[in-house]
Amino acid sequence: MNNELPITIKASHVLTAEFVKLASILNKHEAHFNFQTLAAGWYEDEDNILSVELLFVSIEEFEKQVTIENLGEITEISDDVLSYFDQNKNRITCFVAITLSETTLMLARPKLLSGYTKTKLAKVMNCLAMEHLKTKL
Repeated sequence: MNNELPITIKASHVLTAEFVKLASILNKHEAHFNFQTLAAGWYEDEDNILSVELLFVSIEEFEKQVTIENLGEITEISDDVLSYFDQNKNRITCFVAITLSETTLMLARPKLLSGYTKTKLAKVMNCLAMEHLKTKL
């Protein structure tokens, strides 16, 4: 089995500069979601583990993602979430945008950042699970 965790969660340099605590918050979420998916039985077949990379980006960075090629089959999960599935690597790369209104709110009320990102990630992970694994967290 690979030494990397099946789920990685990162933020762009633009967002980590804007939200100083975002990287540490996402590290905690990464541990939580890896545990939740393990408990949900996502990794029963060790030879066929789905890797998921979730990348938080600004809305400006997000709008550029539509033109990226070679990441796999694209799915628009919502107006602020794009998913690319590479069947050959059994890997999903997912771009999650923080919109301008969300940015404004979280800059004004920084304590919302952890709960907001966790809720948004849970919604994305459940969509991915239903599409690729037919189970829900």
